Amino acid sequence: MTLTPTPSRWIPDFKAVSEPGAGFTPALTAPRAVAWFNASMGSMDAMNVMNAAWMIDRLERFPQSLVALLSGIADEDARWRPGPEHWSMLEIVCHLVDEDLDDFGTRLRMTLEAPQADWPTIDPVAAAIERDYRGRNLETTLREFRAVRRTEVAWLRTVEGNDFTLEATHPQATHPRSGSLRAGDLLAAWCAHDALHLRQLARRLHELTVVRGGGFDAGYAGDW
Repeated sequence: MTLTPTPSRWIPDFKAVSEPGAGFTPALTAPRAVAWFNASMGSMDAMNVMNAAWMIDRLERFPQSLVALLSGIADEDARWRPGPEHWSMLEIVCHLVDEDLDDFGTRLRMTLEAPQADWPTIDPVAAAIERDYRGRNLETTLREFRAVRRTEVAWLRTVEGNDFTLEATHPQATHPRSGSLRAGDLLAAWCAHDALHLRQLARRLHELTVVRGGGFDAGYAGDW
């Protein structure tokens, strides 16, 4: 969609405004408004295209963030839980390993290569118990995650140019909230999943800091 200025189209000038440290914004005249609108629509069109390379780059860099955050964490702290219904930092990292192998890596491959095939069933909560997440070692699991993610990223580089609009067509290859899933949905969700668990790990560190602070109040840091 593109707008062209016409005599019958009136777009008022917006007075120059300023914000602290931002300088002045020039008046938005009719031609400028049309140019801005058309440029914005072009940006929106670009936003509708999967930037697979960006997603894969984020997936590749995530282990570095994880290691920087968790390296040197004491074994006791790695296993600490704020409550029995929550996962420890160790369990979260174990989950990330399994999600690369059993969930995102497997399901994205199947959607790209055999979209009609049924997905293997996964149960992350049960896996934490059956695979004894709490009995593992954090440093060892971090190394495992780096190795697994390196393999997955190497494969993703080979399919970067594929059609990510391909949809998993088997009735069970759906999500309760999203419904049917495309390859691009899975790749975006994989990247977002990293961010969600990075937030979860940061929260766990915040909670642990409050506990280790004893009677001192960490509230001066601000609200979580």
